[in-house]
Amino acid sequence: MRQKTSLFNKGIFVQDLRSVGWIGIVYFLLLVAVGPLQTLLKIEEYRKTVLEPQYYMQSRVINFFELDSAHVLLTFTVPVVLSIFLFRYLHTKMAANYIHSLPMKRSTLFHQRMLTGSLLLLLPLVIDTFIMFGIGQGYDLGTAYSFKSLSLWFVTLLLFNLFVFAGSTFVAMFTGMSLLQGALTYIMFILPIGIFTIILQYEDLFLFGFSSELVQSGYSSKIFPIERMANITDGPLSLLEWCIYILVTVFFYNVALLIYRHRKTEAATQAIVVRPLRPVFKYGVTTCFMLVGGVYFWSNQDDIKWLIVGLIIGSLIGYIIGSMILEKTWRIFSKWKGYIGFAIAAFIIMFTLNLDVFGYENHVPKSNEIKRVYISSEYVDIETLLANDNEFNRYIEESIKNGEFNSEAEARRYYKREFFKNKNDINNVIKLHKSIINDKEKLQSLHKSRDNMVIFVYELKDGSHVMRQYSLPNHKYDNVYKPIVESDEYKENLYPVLSLKENEVQQIILTNGIGFMEKQEVISDSNDVKELFNLMKQDARAQTYGDIIRGKGMLINVEFITGKDRMRTDQIPLTFTKTIKWLKEHHLYDKVVPKADEFDYVVVKKYNINGSHEEIASTEEITDKNKINQLIKLSSDKGLEYSIDFVSKNGHSNYEVNVQYEDLPNDIKKQLN
Repeated sequence: MRQKTSLFNKGIFVQDLRSVGWIGIVYFLLLVAVGPLQTLLKIEEYRKTVLEPQYYMQSRVINFFELDSAHVLLTFTVPVVLSIFLFRYLHTKMAANYIHSLPMKRSTLFHQRMLTGSLLLLLPLVIDTFIMFGIGQGYDLGTAYSFKSLSLWFVTLLLFNLFVFAGSTFVAMFTGMSLLQGALTYIMFILPIGIFTIILQYEDLFLFGFSSELVQSGYSSKIFPIERMANITDGPLSLLEWCIYILVTVFFYNVALLIYRHRKTEAATQAIVVRPLRPVFKYGVTTCFMLVGGVYFWSNQDDIKWLIVGLIIGSLIGYIIGSMILEKTWRIFSKWKGYIGFAIAAFIIMFTLNLDVFGYENHVPKSNEIKRVYISSEYVDIETLLANDNEFNRYIEESIKNGEFNSEAEARRYYKREFFKNKNDINNVIKLHKSIINDKEKLQSLHKSRDNMVIFVYELKDGSHVMRQYSLPNHKYDNVYKPIVESDEYKENLYPVLSLKENEVQQIILTNGIGFMEKQEVISDSNDVKELFNLMKQDARAQTYGDIIRGKGMLINVEFITGKDRMRTDQIPLTFTKTIKWLKEHHLYDKVVPKADEFDYVVVKKYNINGSHEEIASTEEITDKNKINQLIKLSSDKGLEYSIDFVSKNGHSNYEVNVQYEDLPNDIKKQLN
C-alpha cells in the first residue's frame, strides 16, 4: 500500500508548541505592557493636567500609542529568538539526524515550522489589538484608537514581524551555529546602516561638495528597516514600501526553503555551510573592520596619514577574526595571500574614489534642466525639503493637529522650503556654484562648519535632485552672492511681510526680540496697522546685501494677525530705518526694546561649532550700562559660534541671542581669543 505524508503533522506541531510556545506568551505580555497598560496608566494623568482635554486626547494619545522604541525593540528581537529556537535542530548534529529521519519532506517540515512561527507572532498581535480597541471605545479616546487606526497599526507591526522572522530564518540556512545565526541576523539588519554611514564619511573626505549629513537625513530613514520602523510616525508606509517589504519577505522565505532542501545534515556546527559564501563572509568582516578603523583613527587625529594607519590596522584585525571564525582555530597565519589580494583591491577602490572618475565634484546642472533651486547658509531638514507638495501639506496638517505649531504659516516658515524659480535668480545661483568649484583647491582645506557653509539643492525637471554643501571663508564670494540675496524672490522668502496683503492684516503684535515676552504692544488701530505694515514692506524691499547677511539688531519680533487663530511672524531689525523711526515717533520702540537697566549683567560666549557645540570661552560679567546697551543692538539671527547671554533682574531667566564676531567690540574679542 502507498505511504501518504501529510502537509501538516500534528505531533510536530504539538512538540513545537511545547518548545517555543512560551515565546508567544512572553511576546503577548510584553505587548500588553508597552501598549494597553501604558494607555491605562496615562489616561487619568492627561485628563487631570490638560486644560483642553478633548483636543489633547485627540492629538496626544497617539504619542504613546505609536510605534515607539519599545515596539521597535520587540519587533527586532522576538521574531529572531523564535526563529533560532524553531530551527535549533539544524545546528545540532543529533537533532538534525533525528528530525530528517522522519517520514516527512524537508519542504513540508519547513512550511510547518514557518507556519507555527507566524501564528505565534500573529495571535499576540490580534489579541493586543482587540484589547487596545476595547480601551479606546471604553474611554472614548477618539480617532487615535478607531478601528481604522488600529488596523493600520496591526498590519504594519505584523509585516515587520514576518519580515524579521523570515530574514532570521534565511540566515539560519547559511550557518550551522545558533549563536552565529542571531549575530548574522542583526549584522544583516544593522550592518548596512553602519556601512552606509561610514561610506558617507569617506565620501566627505574624498569628494568636494559632498555632505554625508544631507544624504543621511534625506534617505537613511527610508531605506533601512530598523530606521524606517523607528520613524514610522513621520508617515505610514507607502504602497511602494509595502510591496518592497512583502517581496523581500517572500524572497527570504523561498531562498531559505531552497537552501534547506539542499543543505547537508552534517553541516551542523559549521560557521558558514554554503562554501561559496565563505569568502564573502571573511572579506565582508575585513571590510567592516577596515572602514571602522579608518574612521576611528581619522576622527581622533584628523590626519590623512592616520587614516591610512587605521585602514591597515582595522583590515588586519577583521581578516584575522573572519578567518578564525571560519577555520575555528587561531592558526590562520599561513593564509596571508588572501589579505594581500584584498589590500590591493581596497587600494584601487580608494584611489578611484579620490580621482572622482564620475565627475561628481564639477557637476552643476544646466539652467534648462532645473525646475527650482534652494540655497541656504543654514542646515536644513532635507527629507522635508525634498517631500512632494502633497506629502509636505499632509505633514504640516499633522504637525498643527499635534500641537507642534500654532498655524500653517508658522510651520511653513520653520521648515523653510523657499526655492528660487525665477530664471535670472537660478542663473545667479549657478554662477556662485561654479565660482566655488573653480576654487576647489583653496577651499578643500577648510574644516566643514555650519557657521560658514552654503547648501545647494537643485530640483530638476526629471524629478531628480542634486545636493552640495561647501564651507566658505567669510566674504570671499560677496560680489557673486549679492545679486542672489538682493533679489525679489530671496526677500519674499526672508520677510513674510512681503507675501501679505494690506487688507489681510487685522492686528500687529510687537514683542521683544531678546526674550521678554511681557514687553508686548498690540497695534489694533486700522490706520496704524496700515502705516506700519507699508513701512515694513518698504524697508524690506530696500534691504541691501550687507543688511541681510549681517542680520544685526534683531530687537523686535512681529506677529501679523490675519484672521481667526492665524498669524505670520517676522522681525524688525535696526536696518528697517523707516519702521524704527515710526515706532519711536509713536512711543512704541522704548516699550518693546529692553534697556541696560533691566539686566544685572551680560556675558559673551564662544562655542565649538565643529564638535559638540560646547562653550570654549567666555567674557567676564559685563555690568557697564553703556557696554550693555551697545551689545543689545548687536543681536543677530546669523552665526552659531558666538552668543550674548543677558541675565535679567526681577527673577527672570537668562536670554541668549546670537552675535557675529566682527560686530563685537575689540576688548571683548580679546577676552574670547
